[in-house]
Amino acid sequence: MTSATQPQSTPRTSGLAAKLAALFVLVVLPFFLRAAPVEHGLPRNYVPDTHMVRSALGMAKEKDLVPPVNRYSTYPNLLPYLLLPCYAAQYALGRATGEWKGSGEYGEHLLDHPEDAQVIGRWLVVLFGALTPLVVFKATRAAGLGRGAWIAAFLVATCLLHVQFSTQERPWVPLVFFMALAAWPAALYAESGRAKHLALSSVAAGLSFACHQGGVPAIGIPALAWLFGPIGWRGDALAQRARQIGLVALVFVVVSVPIGHPYWLRYGLTPPEAAVGGELAAQKGGLSIGGLGFIPEMRLDSVTRLSGAFFGYDPVIVLLGLAGFTLAWKEKRARPLMLFALLWAAVFLPQQSDHVRYLLPLAVFLAWPAGMLAERWLERRPSAIALGALLVFPLAQSLRFDHVLGSRDVRFDAEAKLAELPPGAVVAIDRFGPDVPLSRAALERLERLRGSGAKSAVEGASTGDALRSRERRRLELLKAGVATDAGPGLDALDVEELLDVDRDGRVCVKKAFASITTSPRELVLHFGATHVLLVNRRPGVGAPIARELVDAGARPVWSVDPSASAEHPTPECFLPVEMDFPLVGLWTVNRPGPWMALYALK
Repeated sequence: MTSATQPQSTPRTSGLAAKLAALFVLVVLPFFLRAAPVEHGLPRNYVPDTHMVRSALGMAKEKDLVPPVNRYSTYPNLLPYLLLPCYAAQYALGRATGEWKGSGEYGEHLLDHPEDAQVIGRWLVVLFGALTPLVVFKATRAAGLGRGAWIAAFLVATCLLHVQFSTQERPWVPLVFFMALAAWPAALYAESGRAKHLALSSVAAGLSFACHQGGVPAIGIPALAWLFGPIGWRGDALAQRARQIGLVALVFVVVSVPIGHPYWLRYGLTPPEAAVGGELAAQKGGLSIGGLGFIPEMRLDSVTRLSGAFFGYDPVIVLLGLAGFTLAWKEKRARPLMLFALLWAAVFLPQQSDHVRYLLPLAVFLAWPAGMLAERWLERRPSAIALGALLVFPLAQSLRFDHVLGSRDVRFDAEAKLAELPPGAVVAIDRFGPDVPLSRAALERLERLRGSGAKSAVEGASTGDALRSRERRRLELLKAGVATDAGPGLDALDVEELLDVDRDGRVCVKKAFASITTSPRELVLHFGATHVLLVNRRPGVGAPIARELVDAGARPVWSVDPSASAEHPTPECFLPVEMDFPLVGLWTVNRPGPWMALYALK
């Protein structure tokens, strides 16, 4: 009599399943979440501070790899250096396909289509972002985690704050990638005591500083690992300790300065007046690093606002991370990093410059204690089920982000409506409004305004030209009667060229135009505006900041609203930039971009 054999899973089958799961958590999921909306807003670009792209292109154009601070960027040079071979490959491909015949035509193409350069910068940041969960997995394993390392990696893979900044051509995600990389050998040092591990940690810390000035505290990761390390403090052990901390400092400088801040080697230390906020920092006891000044001013309101925004971005990381913090502190391999996270929070939570992006390292490092707590929960079925339910939320929030950010920005709708204005109309566009292609009359007016002391052009400042490179090229094409993809353009005026807005939201006339009038409305009328496009990024909370440009009780000609419900305006619509409270804001909009309304002035 024969008995039927039942199919059983073999070690080979289960091993394949484990590898596929690892591939999904560590590679596929983080890459998909960051790559899906990477072309958001293009061909327009509504992401600020994209210096790394401008710096790389400026270096290539001028054939100068060490330009002075602020010629193209206030940031260090590592990311522009990484972009240069990417643009070289783009140029070579275009030459091979006949899209352009030489470097001159390639440069003109990028002036006409800057999105082709911007998207390459975004893809570079996507790669850094997608690789970060893998680094976190390795670092948490080195810190003693088992199954909890998978949870830590998943939490970083689905971390909304990290996902959002991985879609922007800015240095924050690469900065954090190298910080996480520094934590890996730092954890190994806790048991080995080997100088090799400290040196590797210092290399990664130096690369973080070479991405952005905010990476300079990364030296604290190997330094704290050294402080808590296994080597003694007496006799020969003390001498060994001294050699090791000297090695940490030396490696940090040797790595970060030549590839991040080589302008120090060529031009010397940057004077405060050459840095953004440098003179004010010097007056208030702060410091300047390269092109940026740091002012150590604290505000209690910043703690409240940033804590709320941080929780709104990643509530699961915050809750699990705080609940598991004691567990991580007890683990000697994680303790130095936990102290680093505490110090980071103590410095950046109360900062007067209250940008939630400054908490991105904190979001990643809270994955360590979150993973340790999750490891405990996985030991029991009820808590494991609860953990699984919790982990659904960050994934859902990141998928929602991808859907909204990948939708058409409402500023394209406003741009199309503005193009329908009658001949002779001049529209003053509020800040954060659409970046419309300007007409010849608008560009000539802008050139006169800049010459009178209005908002200066970063690129133009180095050449003495009042117009930026793109603006100058467009004006030349329009004067020559050359047809452009954008057509004749719109006669528009950026109100930021004329008006200032202080931290409290008060609008006033720039000093350069105070002799004309002190009334913002009268000033835009003076320069020929017939309409104004008001912008409000908090339509459910209050009126637009520049509301005094229109008469009280005036009705809009039309409005554009990204709110998910027409009956209930969203309390915020900041996308693609950082949000106030994504737990609400992300779910009450259907598209990126702000609320806008057009009003007639005459």
